[in-house]
Amino acid sequence: MGNEKPDVDLEGETVVKTERTAEGTAPGEGPEPETVDYGPEKSGHTAAIRVERRRETRYEVVGPLGKGGMGVTSLAHDRRLSREVALKVLRPDLRADPAARQRFLEEAVVLASLDHPGTVPVFDAGTLPDGSPFCVMKRVKGQTLRALLAARPAAEVRSRQGIARMADLFEKVCQAVAAAHGRGVVHRDLKPENVMVDDLGAVYVVDWGLAIRLRDVSPGAGAASPAPGEIAGTPAYMSPEQVRGASAEVGPRSDVFSLGAVLYEMLTGVGPFAASDGQEAMKAVLDRTPPDPRHVNRSVPRPLAAICRKALCKEPSARYETARALADDVQRFRELRPVLAAPPTLLERLAIAARWRPALSSSLATLVALALVAGAAAAYHAAAARRVVASVHASIDVERREIGRLDAELATLRADRAREPSGSAARAALEGRIEELSGLRRDRREHVRALALALAALDVSSLDGKVREIVREETRDRVESDLSRGEPLRARLRIDRALRAYRDGNPAGLEPGDVAWLEEQRARVAAGGAATAPPAAGPAPGRRPGAASGR
Repeated sequence: MGNEKPDVDLEGETVVKTERTAEGTAPGEGPEPETVDYGPEKSGHTAAIRVERRRETRYEVVGPLGKGGMGVTSLAHDRRLSREVALKVLRPDLRADPAARQRFLEEAVVLASLDHPGTVPVFDAGTLPDGSPFCVMKRVKGQTLRALLAARPAAEVRSRQGIARMADLFEKVCQAVAAAHGRGVVHRDLKPENVMVDDLGAVYVVDWGLAIRLRDVSPGAGAASPAPGEIAGTPAYMSPEQVRGASAEVGPRSDVFSLGAVLYEMLTGVGPFAASDGQEAMKAVLDRTPPDPRHVNRSVPRPLAAICRKALCKEPSARYETARALADDVQRFRELRPVLAAPPTLLERLAIAARWRPALSSSLATLVALALVAGAAAAYHAAAARRVVASVHASIDVERREIGRLDAELATLRADRAREPSGSAARAALEGRIEELSGLRRDRREHVRALALALAALDVSSLDGKVREIVREETRDRVESDLSRGEPLRARLRIDRALRAYRDGNPAGLEPGDVAWLEEQRARVAAGGAATAPPAAGPAPGRRPGAASGR
């Protein structure tokens, strides 16, 4: 009819159709399921509402995805928006339990309130026609942290690269939990099975069915307070206060303990409280102190082991206050800064000084050598020096991997920027992020150079090909920088020092082509002529073909 109003879709369940009809006649063809007469109007017509049930539901179940403590999750197709989603429904054996139904719906409300990249977005929630509560979430394509840990070969568990990857993943987990702590929400069931890593490396903390809210942050935000004496969680990952049922003590520090247990397993390949059954695991949580992670895996760095031990303290007040504090300390470790969990050793302080004060890096080896000469015999000196060299080599490897990661991320951002129109807000945001990451890359590149110079000063025989290349690049780049800034006197002094060092043993590993270029620049500067720049294409004199300056 010409005066018929459009259909209104209510959550894919009901269509309400309103029609105007002449008084005394039936609207449409056939009988109506329900008609409500609101009385005559001035026009002599009445208002009628017809309610019809839709035959087609919004979500079509495709197949199973997994099962949790409270719900069964399936892969579903959202017909309305034509996308894959995760449909979670309360387990059939719990549907008659009002408390379970309430907690299930509260989990959806908690997740929706967090709004963090490390938590799975909630799209929809409600009740199915049979009365079962459900919620619809983003479908995460990836695997659990448990699956990742189980698939690791033993060599990867003990490799520096594998440990660095685990530290990066763990920091992301902590950041997601920290967002929840910031809103007064405690997860209470953190374990490798409840961490998802998608195909792009994004990390999600899932299964918030046991979450509690310690304070009201926003009205109607859900999440019940802990019940007195309640023991909830997974035995091998629960904190001591959870095992004791001390509900009043359960808080963010409880999640920190669980995160410490997860980190221990990521670093060593074994859980700190692994046992044959839940009772034994809970007893171990209360009574057993796990061995230092370095005793299980000698490749674990001392600062990271200290962070893990602090998180696993039996006494809550001795742990990190929140997951944010734990994430910050892991970030300090990854950035080669002192961690709060343990004061740095002398060697670590020297490495930190080289990272943040590159001007001091050339004196690093001399200071270490003086300390060794004053404190031990010749044999001890040699062993300690080898440890310093190995430590600096490890730092160079870590920094180079991080530079490679930054290069990949910058390439992606630049490609995204090219697709955005000029002057748009999205393009401006991408440019800001590119500038930030570029600055971080320059800092890390300077750190690599500083460490390489320290190795050169410590022991020329310890230099491998990659370190010699870094030192040669540093010598040439500084001369080029002085000349480009119009400081010929500084450039000449630097050239003279480099040539003297070349004649006195060549600690920088200069090649004949480098020496020829330095002598050419010195002659031009002395004559007052313009300095020659390196060729625009192809390898610069004295450099191997394909070698990059890293600038």
